[in-house]
Amino acid sequence: MQKGKIILFCSLCFWILCIFQGCAPTKPLVHSRPYYRSPMTNGTVATFKIWVQDTQRIFLVGSFNNWKATPAYRLTKGPNDIWEISTRLSPGCYEYAFLVDGRKKIDLVNDESVGDGQGGRNSVLIVD
Repeated sequence: MQKGKIILFCSLCFWILCIFQGCAPTKPLVHSRPYYRSPMTNGTVATFKIWVQDTQRIFLVGSFNNWKATPAYRLTKGPNDIWEISTRLSPGCYEYAFLVDGRKKIDLVNDESVGDGQGGRNSVLIVD
């Protein structure tokens, strides 16, 4: 019984010392997303961006390329883990998504989306 009280007391002292000595992690456990806009259009050129950490490949897929992940639609990684691609699109309404290491992700920065007919969502871009 006495040994259990000593262990409990030592554990409590350790945690109190950690709190007062600044033993908290120096890096944040949750990374905040940097600010960016997506998609952005300049005439018929649309720029798509996505913030993803620890990934290898990201493709832009959509109604404009028959939902195919091709090298022409592979995003490049920029500063702050923001991946981007610019492409020329004719005026019209397009559905799109990102393929992040083979998994479909919608554009979380774009509020416009529609159902994909399979229980998920697709992001939407209108090019004037």
